Amino acid sequence: MSSDHNDISIELPENFDLELSDRFVLIILLETDGLSYVLYQPEVQGSFFYKKLIYNKKISVEANVKEIFFTAEIFTLSYKKLWVISHSQAFTFIPSYIFTKDKKDIFFNFNIDKTAGRVMYSQLKNPDITVVYDIDENVYDFLHRSLVHPVFIHHTCPLIAYFQERMTLGSAKSMVINLRENSFELICFTNGEFAFANHFQYKDLNDLVYYIFYVWKQLKMNQMTDNAYISGDSGEKDKLLKMMKNYIKNIVPVTAPVKNIPFDILILSLCEL
Repeated sequence: MSSDHNDISIELPENFDLELSDRFVLIILLETDGLSYVLYQPEVQGSFFYKKLIYNKKISVEANVKEIFFTAEIFTLSYKKLWVISHSQAFTFIPSYIFTKDKKDIFFNFNIDKTAGRVMYSQLKNPDITVVYDIDENVYDFLHRSLVHPVFIHHTCPLIAYFQERMTLGSAKSMVINLRENSFELICFTNGEFAFANHFQYKDLNDLVYYIFYVWKQLKMNQMTDNAYISGDSGEKDKLLKMMKNYIKNIVPVTAPVKNIPFDILILSLCEL
């Protein structure tokens, strides 16, 4: 007889003390197939501890999140900073000078052809844009009640902020390819300024290459003078890098400071959001 419950194993770093949680930063990443969390001390180099918990497909996302939270005390503690990264695939970018929070639903519904959950927004300082996205209403309500002073952001925010800081005004066009297993983000910059970002699903290397070169062509990027950066983690990364070197002169692999942790979680600690 099958069970509708996960065998949830909440692990903690060796140096974690429940009574000293305010020395740590907790990052929770909500993805379509599971919930990941990272604990680290900003003052301690290399202190990242990462764990991913896969959802039970027989129950709702809300039920999965509740089951995970009720299993461990760590999600109810007070932290130095507590981030919740939503990996919502329904999102749009609005220039901050025209954005107002009372119109966030209007902006979302105008640009996104789907039924929204709770419409959220994350504002970036550089570039000066607002990411409008949705999150499951029930999951948001539960997290907002359960967590102590959570800050909700969209997963594209740390990626855009991180690479924007590394772009030079007046430089060639640049494309960032941030890989995950079965999905990736494309983030593009023109003359050092943010120009485009989107999230894509892929089944194999051919899918991946098709989307990359479709966007490259649409943005009229030059294979000899413009730049491509490949970040993230995927079984296709080395194969993609090798193949793209045949077509694009300036390709730069971006190495994460810590392996086996999603790139957007790692760089969140390096960005001012």
